[in-house]
Amino acid sequence: MYKRGGIMMSITSLMSVGLLLVLMASTLDSARAFVPASPMNGRNPSTVTTVTPSTSKVSLGMANLFGGLFGNGGGGESGNTGAVSSNGVETLFTLSTTKLKKGPLQFFLKIYLVAAQNEPTPGSWAIGGDESNLDSINAYYKDGTGMVAVVLNDDNIEIQRHGKSPSLQFVLQESLLLHGLLDELQSLAENEEVEEEKRLVQWANGKQTVDDARSTLPARQE
Repeated sequence: MYKRGGIMMSITSLMSVGLLLVLMASTLDSARAFVPASPMNGRNPSTVTTVTPSTSKVSLGMANLFGGLFGNGGGGESGNTGAVSSNGVETLFTLSTTKLKKGPLQFFLKIYLVAAQNEPTPGSWAIGGDESNLDSINAYYKDGTGMVAVVLNDDNIEIQRHGKSPSLQFVLQESLLLHGLLDELQSLAENEEVEEEKRLVQWANGKQTVDDARSTLPARQE
C-alpha cells in the first residue's frame, strides 16, 4: 500500500509539473505576440535599412504629399498677373515695401498662421516651411488641392497660390485666410505704439498697398 501510494503521488507530481510547463509555454507564446519582430527577421544584416526620424524629413514628407497633388515650388511673375505657371503657381498679389525686417516678421506671421490653422474647423490648414526657400511660409489646405505661400523678399511680400486645380472650398478659405493676414500686416505697419523706424514693415504706398491687394480677393463677409 505504501509503494502504491508513493507511485500515485509521483504520478500526480509529474502531472502537475507537466501542466505547469504547458502553461509556461502558452504564456511565452502570448508574450511573443506583443514583442516587435526583430528588424533582422532572418535577413542578411547588409540588407537592413535603419530609418531615423527627423524634423526635416517630416516637413519634407508633408511637402511631398501635397507637392505630388499640385506641383512643387517655383516663383511667379511679380505683381498680380493672374497667370498660372505650368507647375500650378500663381502670384495673387505683391505688397511693395520700403522697409521689411525679414526674421522678426516671418516669426510673427508663422505665429499668426499657426493660430489660424484650425479655422473654420480643426485641421483646416497645416503650416510648414519650404526647404528650397527659407523665406517662404506655406499653408497647406486639408483637401490637398492647394497651398498658400507667403514669400518674404527683400523689398516686397509675395502671396502665391500653388495648385493646378484648387477646389472651390480651398479658394473660399484661402480668401478668408488672406484677408486676416492683411489685417495683421496692416496693424503692424500702423502700430502707433512703435516708432515708425522700428516697425516690422513699412509700405511703399502707405495703406493703399494693402487696399490694392485686398481688392484682388473675393469680398469678405462681415
